[in-house]
Amino acid sequence: MLVTKKFVLILFCAVWYCFTPTQLNAQTSPGTGQNNFGSNGFDFQNYDIYSMLNVNGQFALSQIPNNDPTLFTDGISNLGDALLLVSRTTTNGVRDVIVVVSGFGPFPGVPNNQSPVVAQELADLLEQEGIESQVVIIDVLWGEPDDRIDQVITDIACEHPDQQIVWIAFGQGGGFTLELEGDNNQGPFPDSGGNLPNPPNQNDPNGPPVVVGNFNGVEIVEVLDGLGVEISGSNDAGEYICDSTCYKLYRCDAEGSIDLGIFFHVPESPTPGEVSVFTSGIIDVLFGPHSDPDGDGRDNIEDSFPFDPNMN
Repeated sequence: MLVTKKFVLILFCAVWYCFTPTQLNAQTSPGTGQNNFGSNGFDFQNYDIYSMLNVNGQFALSQIPNNDPTLFTDGISNLGDALLLVSRTTTNGVRDVIVVVSGFGPFPGVPNNQSPVVAQELADLLEQEGIESQVVIIDVLWGEPDDRIDQVITDIACEHPDQQIVWIAFGQGGGFTLELEGDNNQGPFPDSGGNLPNPPNQNDPNGPPVVVGNFNGVEIVEVLDGLGVEISGSNDAGEYICDSTCYKLYRCDAEGSIDLGIFFHVPESPTPGEVSVFTSGIIDVLFGPHSDPDGDGRDNIEDSFPFDPNMN
């Protein structure tokens, strides 16, 4: 088996983090995780690894409760946990993320679909911020969300296996809406090819009836609203292709093939100003200065490494 230099480096770093707690470096403010992991109480699951790194990629001792390195080493007392920890950082402590931004092709009877427009504007803003992005347009066909999402994820994993994948999806609806969950039911509605869903009219016959997004929907809505976006949360994505996409993304998120999936509906005729405020607000909430609405020192994406399904 071919052992790459990168894997050897990761393995070396993992062992180093496990057995040399004296290398921990105090430079940042204390963390606020809840002590529910490890026999000494260090909360590895709820701590954001990236906020514990200083600019040199070293761990900050002051991020550990009581400045006690034994709490940290106990929390990653086996090599598997250490490898997980190291795999979520780069040499300078910055995540390597690609953001997939998706919209839909033409909907039956809807001449002006805004989701690709919003997707492209967000992708352009992400690139301006130095965040790699990829725009994907999903055809409005039953079964297409599963196939297209799987293919894109596979392609990224093959070409860039170390990248974290964040998928932000847009569909057209009655207003700016954050979809909090995907439903397994497919409604009796024809797709753009005139076809109805196949029996048993489910996105996944073997899947759960509902999949909840692994993000803090309440806080995201509150912050976007505070930035000037008239937005609400929803528990009904519509039992159409939008819902199929939402369900698939939240399943991928829960199963670990992507690191965050989130679905928004947008209005049928938003003004350019509304789109601009909305897309820049998403970047602020997920990546920028408003990315820590709960004041816990971690932004919404980083709060979710690993994701907490109880945050909604």
